[in-house]
Amino acid sequence: MKPIHRQHGLACLVMVIGVGAWLFPMLGVFSAQFIGDPFGDAYEYAHHIWWIHHALTHAQNPFHVETLAYPNGLGGAWLWGNPFNFAPAWMFLYALPLPTAYNLSIVFHLALNGGTMYWLGWRLLGHFPSALLMGIVFMLYPTTQAHLIASHVGLIALWGAVLWMIALENTTTRSHRWAWVWVALALPLAIGGSIQHLIFLVIPFGAIWFIKSLHARQGWAMRRMLLGGVIGLGLALVLIAPILQERTTTPTNQERGDVAYSTDLLAFVAPSFYNPLFSQLTYARNVLGEVKNVEGTAYLGILATCLAGVALFRVPPARWWGAIVVLGMILALGVFLKWNGEVIIVAIDGISSPILLPWGWVSRLPLLNIVRTPARFNFLVGAGMAVLAGYGARDVWHGLKRLGRGRWLIGFAVVMGIAFEYQVMWHNHAPMIPTIPTLERDIFLELRDDPTIRAVFDIPYDHLLATKDGMFLVTVHHKPVIGGQITRRTPVSETVLAQLQSTLSPDLLQQYGADMVILHRQWATPELEAHAVQKLGTALYEDERFMVWRTKGQ
Repeated sequence: MKPIHRQHGLACLVMVIGVGAWLFPMLGVFSAQFIGDPFGDAYEYAHHIWWIHHALTHAQNPFHVETLAYPNGLGGAWLWGNPFNFAPAWMFLYALPLPTAYNLSIVFHLALNGGTMYWLGWRLLGHFPSALLMGIVFMLYPTTQAHLIASHVGLIALWGAVLWMIALENTTTRSHRWAWVWVALALPLAIGGSIQHLIFLVIPFGAIWFIKSLHARQGWAMRRMLLGGVIGLGLALVLIAPILQERTTTPTNQERGDVAYSTDLLAFVAPSFYNPLFSQLTYARNVLGEVKNVEGTAYLGILATCLAGVALFRVPPARWWGAIVVLGMILALGVFLKWNGEVIIVAIDGISSPILLPWGWVSRLPLLNIVRTPARFNFLVGAGMAVLAGYGARDVWHGLKRLGRGRWLIGFAVVMGIAFEYQVMWHNHAPMIPTIPTLERDIFLELRDDPTIRAVFDIPYDHLLATKDGMFLVTVHHKPVIGGQITRRTPVSETVLAQLQSTLSPDLLQQYGADMVILHRQWATPELEAHAVQKLGTALYEDERFMVWRTKGQ
C-alpha cells in the first residue's frame, strides 16, 4: 500500500475512533436507547426508519405510511426526498435492533462528515495533519452537536454538501475538464440528508465560488459550475418534485419562526454554559436559554478562531473561506438583530423599530420564503471555520518545524482543547450524551398479535411529545394510530381529534376505528387522566408512564 493511501486510511480510522470517543458516555446503552434529548425527534425518526424497513419486508409501499392517520395513511414523499434521514438505518434493521440501527447511522454520518472534510482539506492543503484537524473540527462543530441532540438526523448528514464543495473546488483546476460531472452528481447527494441544505449550504457556497471564479477571470470554471449545477438540479428534482407535488395537494400547518430560530449576535462567542469552564458566563444562558437552544447554537470556539485568524492574515486563498463564514453568520442572524437574548429596538424620529437584517429582504424571494430557521446557516459557518482552522494549522505547523515530532503533541493538545470547548452537553462536570429509552412494554407486544385492534388513539392528541411517543409505540405494537405526522404536526383534522378526546365515547371511538386508547401520563394533565378513567373505566394496563384501555370488550 502506498504511503498516501495509508494516510487516507488512517484519517478514516481517526474519524471513526473520534466519533466513538465522543459517544463513549453512552456506549453502555448503545443497543438499548436512542441518542437524543427527550424533547427531540428521535421517536418520530425511529418510526419512519422502522416503517420503511417494515414496508419493504411486507410488500408495502414505503412512501405511503399506512401506520399513521388511520384509515387513510399519509403520503411519504418527504421520506423519499430526504433519504439520508433514514438510510442506512433502515438497512441496518435487517440485522440489528432499532436503537442500534438508529445510533449506528449517526456514527456513519458523523464519521463521513469528518472524512469528507478531511478529503477537502487534502485537496486544498495537501497536508495530512491540517486536513485531519479540519475533519475533526467539522465533525464536532457545536451546531452539529446541538442538532444531533434534537435528533435532526438528516440535517447532520453534511457529507454530501462537503462533496459539493470539493466538486466546485475541482472546477477551478483547469486540468479537471470533467469536473462538471462531479458537480452534477454531488448536488443530489448534498440535499440527500435534508432538502433544506439546498438553501443553507448549496446555494450560498455555490454563489461565493462563482464570484471567486469571476474575480479570477476563470470563465471555463464558471461554465463548468453552471453546467454541472443545472444538470445537478435536474437530477435533484427526482427528490424535490414529489415533495413539492405533495405539499401543493395536502393541507399543512404553516408555522413561522424566523426570529425564534435565528442566531443571537452573541451566540458566536457563547459556549455551552454546561461546560464547567464556562458555567459562569451569564450572557451564554441569556443567549441559549436555560434549556439548550438547538437552533441558536453557533459557538465558533477560541482555538479554532485563533487558527482562523492566522489563516486570514497569512494565507490569501483562505480569505474566500472567510467570506463563506461571514456570509453564513450574516444570514444566520435572521430577520432582526438579536443581542443577549433580546431583539434590539432602535428609535428613529420617535418611531421604535427592530434592526432589519439582509435575511429580512432575501427571505421574501420565492423558495426562500418557506425557510423558517435561518440559524441553520450556521452549518455553512461550521464548514468555513473548519477550512480556516486547517489553513491556520498548516501555517503554524510549518512555523514549529524546529520542534520535529513534538509538533504532534502540540497538535493533539489543540484537538483535545477544541473538543473540550466544543462539547455541548455536560452532566456533573463530565461530557454527556443524552439518550431516551425504547418505551417497550409487554402489553404492547401482546397487542401486535391481536387482529381485533384496528387502530390506536393516543392522548393527549395535542401534545407533540405524546404524539411522537405514540408513533414510536407503533414500532412495538404494529397497529396504526389515528394521529401522527411525517413532520412537525399531524394533518389529521384537529376537530375530529378534539372531539374524540373531549368525549372519549366508546361508540365514537369505535366509529373511527380506535379499538385501543393509550394515555401518555407524562404529558397528560390530571384532568385528562380523570376524564379518561371516568369515560373508559378501569385501565387494562397502567404504569408510571402509560394507561391503556380497550374501547370494547375490555
